[in-house]
Amino acid sequence: MAKDKYHKLVREALEKDGWHITNDPFYIRPEKGINYPVDLTAERVLIAQKGPEKIAVEIKRFLKESSLHEFHQALGQYLDYQTGLEMLNSSYELVLAIPEPVFNYLWSFEVIRRSAQKVEMKILVYKLSKPEIAKWIR
Repeated sequence: MAKDKYHKLVREALEKDGWHITNDPFYIRPEKGINYPVDLTAERVLIAQKGPEKIAVEIKRFLKESSLHEFHQALGQYLDYQTGLEMLNSSYELVLAIPEPVFNYLWSFEVIRRSAQKVEMKILVYKLSKPEIAKWIR
């Protein structure tokens, strides 16, 4: 799995936000013949929580001509990865990392917002200008 500047940007943004990177990459293997590579996993402990918060982050760049088409692909991938984690009884919560300008564009469409809600998509919106998380959608 090739890592790029967006991978590094999201990793640094998570670390800056208090997350400890535990795997880079992480593989979901829910059954024989299936090996889903997730970009990274991270955890952090908040004082008010009983245990660590754990996330598996799939980083998307959306560099192709059609962000809508790429979102459709990401939605299917998200659903497969989420199902794989459930099959493994994993404690990781799947999160899709999306660049802020792309998120702002996609979220202008009601159908995109509803589709993400339907699969209970968790989203990390990251800035492109610096390693920083713009917002979380949970």
